[in-house]
Amino acid sequence: MAKIFQRLVKARFVKAVKGREKGYVFAKPPEEISLLDLFEAVENGPLFSDCLLRHCQCGGTPENCYIYSQWLSTTKRMSKVLAETSLAAAAWNHPEHRFYSLPELLETVKKKPRKKAAK
Repeated sequence: MAKIFQRLVKARFVKAVKGREKGYVFAKPPEEISLLDLFEAVENGPLFSDCLLRHCQCGGTPENCYIYSQWLSTTKRMSKVLAETSLAAAAWNHPEHRFYSLPELLETVKKKPRKKAAK
């Protein structure tokens, strides 16, 4: 987890908070972080820059390799979807949160009884 957060800090998506309330907070609004940017920051580079088969003898051009051609087409569409989807949209369109607005969700979280730590 520490390495992932280091990458997210380097990408300026989150920043570390020191002191008693230490942890991480968003440095950039979640609406401005695309899933593609987030995944590429975590993976430390482009997601789909290489052929699925990598080191086969075909040379990896769409003209001479059907699989590579399909891979390029599919990953181009996937990259577009990820680039157009913000972190906020992905989180709030998740089935667990779909029917809540943020204020309603926060109220339900406040009402849940907290479990006491075992002694």
